[in-house]
Amino acid sequence: MNILIADDTPSMRVFLQKVISDTGHTVHTVCDGHEALSYMKNHEIDMIFMDIQMPDLNGIETAKIIRDQQSEWLPIIFISATENDQEFAEALSAGGDGILTKPLKPILVHAQIRAMQRIVDIQRKLHMMNSQLQSLSKTDVLTGVANRSGFYDVSERELKRCRREQKALSILMIDVDFFKQYNDNYGHLEGDHCLVTIAQALKNNLKRPLDYICRFGGEEFVVLLPMTELDGARLIAQQLRQTVQNLEIPHKASSVSPFVSISIGAASNQDHINTFTINDLLTKADAALYTAKERGRNQIVAISPNKYGQFPTSSVQI
Repeated sequence: MNILIADDTPSMRVFLQKVISDTGHTVHTVCDGHEALSYMKNHEIDMIFMDIQMPDLNGIETAKIIRDQQSEWLPIIFISATENDQEFAEALSAGGDGILTKPLKPILVHAQIRAMQRIVDIQRKLHMMNSQLQSLSKTDVLTGVANRSGFYDVSERELKRCRREQKALSILMIDVDFFKQYNDNYGHLEGDHCLVTIAQALKNNLKRPLDYICRFGGEEFVVLLPMTELDGARLIAQQLRQTVQNLEIPHKASSVSPFVSISIGAASNQDHINTFTINDLLTKADAALYTAKERGRNQIVAISPNKYGQFPTSSVQI
């Protein structure tokens, strides 16, 4: 751990630094409460040993400020030269987690560190588990890509960033052609395997870290393309359509291809960066996808407020 010592007595700082260093932890020292607060703004600290009776800003006042400013808990062990029960009660009420009285005994300092580190370790494990649970709640169980909830979290954040930078945001809505017929012909287990294969292929084909794919529901996927105008979205859509075609997953029940294919609707807010919402873009992309399916599937239709562009499998029409 990174352990901070805040004490106005030089000999106490030297003594504690030696005792704590012997336990293998990294030690930092400051002279008073003001220095402690200033030091913590620029350094990550895991534990504090702090004298209660410091001039100007004492340990109790410093602890109250730390508790108000810190979003995460860190242990504070007070050091006192007196046996004042009232002072001890105030120190613990202010946010202290333990009290050692002078003269300090190394064995008790070591014991306090071990006790606090157990709590720190437990908290870190809980934080890691919570992060994993949070990640799982945003992930589609079958395909391993993000789910709809994850998409909305990321898309709202990216929309705000694009507005700040006045850059376009585009969305691709993707549908696996004749997927019901695929399930009917090959069975639901093969259908699941097909979706997993397609999802991973689409994800792997997205080259930029900002690009984001989710399973929106059933056989439908959505790709978020920040900092991308409609022309760029069309090119990426073409690559994704070809990627799925290249998988050559047999689909005897398809009327447009001997292999599994996808239809894509593309939409951008490039003409309405400050006004379009994510739902506006989804609505536009969904309308484009509907047009792509109406025109025969296995193709791309791009839509913006001012223009339409259709990209069939073999040619480009605007």
